[in-house]
Amino acid sequence: MSSLVTVQTQTYLEYIGCNCKRVPRGHWEKKENHKKYMDWLKQKLGYTIMEDWYKISGKVIHNNYGAGLMNHFNQSPTKILFSVYPDYKWIIWKFPTVPINYWKDIKHHKEYIEWLKLELGYTTPEDWYKTIGKNLKENGGSGLIQHYYNSSFPDLLKAVYPDYNWLVWKFKCVPNGWWHNIEHQKEYMEWLGKELGYTTTEDWYKTVRKVIRSNYGGSLVGECYNGSITELIKAVYPNYNWLVWKFKCVPNGWWH
Repeated sequence: MSSLVTVQTQTYLEYIGCNCKRVPRGHWEKKENHKKYMDWLKQKLGYTIMEDWYKISGKVIHNNYGAGLMNHFNQSPTKILFSVYPDYKWIIWKFPTVPINYWKDIKHHKEYIEWLKLELGYTTPEDWYKTIGKNLKENGGSGLIQHYYNSSFPDLLKAVYPDYNWLVWKFKCVPNGWWHNIEHQKEYMEWLGKELGYTTTEDWYKTVRKVIRSNYGGSLVGECYNGSITELIKAVYPNYNWLVWKFKCVPNGWWH
């Protein structure tokens, strides 16, 4: 029988040669016992590489005679691992849960984003615009964005890279409700006018749906104006005397 199978069929108490029902008093005060326990647990759980430890939970440790060790580290599996294997470069957000208050420090937000950038192969700030929720969920960032940025990825990037001029409408996922703020609509339309080379208010008459859609504004028109570019323009520039029949696209049913 291999040593691995032997360890897997032993309890930790048997492994350390203890005949009692709990570890001896003072056992967890010795650091060498922390390492002995974790090496035993690794084999019992069938872990073969350090990355496997990212699956660990407090419940697993408690259920495997490690309650006293957890008490020694304030119920934190990550602190145990940091102590027992200090030379390994742990990536804390890859654990099922991060330590309490970890995300309260903005420097950790930047560390996470810098790491994620490498994971996703991004090389320029513009690359961030193609990020979707799945990218964060699969890379340990869901808790950060949900609890500190109201699920708004653009707000996270603005906090981490405040000097870059982020254009929210260019993101794959605009935050829920963002378009319903008239100031955001005005911001978008001012940008679009410059992109299209418009110099007078009259230029807006030649705008067609395809232009809006190809410039990140499809959800704005769809969500807020029932697909009507005319209504969008009138809302953003209400003080101009718009002549609806001069638009390239007169709203459906307007002539009726």
